[in-house]
Amino acid sequence: MLAYRIDPLPKTVLELCCLVQSCGLSLLKAFESLAKDQPFMDHCIEINRLEEAADQLVRAAVADLFQDEKDPIRIIKLKETYEFLEQTTDYCEDVANALQNVQVKNS
Repeated sequence: MLAYRIDPLPKTVLELCCLVQSCGLSLLKAFESLAKDQPFMDHCIEINRLEEAADQLVRAAVADLFQDEKDPIRIIKLKETYEFLEQTTDYCEDVANALQNVQVKNS
C-alpha cells in the first residue's frame, strides 16, 4: 500500500481491509475453539461468508474502476490492491476449509 502511494484510499479498500480483519478474527476464534475442543464450524462458515462478500465487492469495484477512472496508472494500482486484499480472504477461506477437513477426518 505504501509503495503504490494511493491517496486518498478509496472506500472499497477500507471495506476490504475490514473484511480481511473480520476473517482473521474468525480464524482466531476457530483456532481457540479447536484448542478447547469446542465447535468451530460457525467460525468457518462466517469466513466463507466474508470471502464471498469480498469477491462481490471486488467484482463491483473493478467494474466501477474501469468505467469511472480515467488515469490508467491509478487503475492498475487500485485493481492490484483490490485483488491482493481479496486474495487474502481466499487464503483465510483455505485455512477454514482445512480446519473443516480436520473435523471431518476426526469424526
